[in-house]
Amino acid sequence: MNYFCFHFLCIFLFPPIVNYFSNISFLALVTNIFITPFLEIFLLFGFLLSFLMIIAGGFSQYIGQFITHITDFIVYVINGWSLLPLSSVFSAKIPIFCV
Repeated sequence: MNYFCFHFLCIFLFPPIVNYFSNISFLALVTNIFITPFLEIFLLFGFLLSFLMIIAGGFSQYIGQFITHITDFIVYVINGWSLLPLSSVFSAKIPIFCV
């Protein structure tokens, strides 16, 4: 039995097992079987998402710097290399951009 299947069974089988040994109402039994496991799953999913967002936030500044460097390189290639065909289009061919 793999890791996910084990925890899935633990979440869904724990409330009925507990209710079997404790004499409580039918409504509490239904609530524990059909509502509590989903609340636990949503809670675990929320923790996972918050953890991933913390990691993504740590890398966001480096992603922005990477995009900036790539953009600067593309502008350098277009404006700087005279043998590139695009350089003649983007530099000094339109008078309004020659200022």
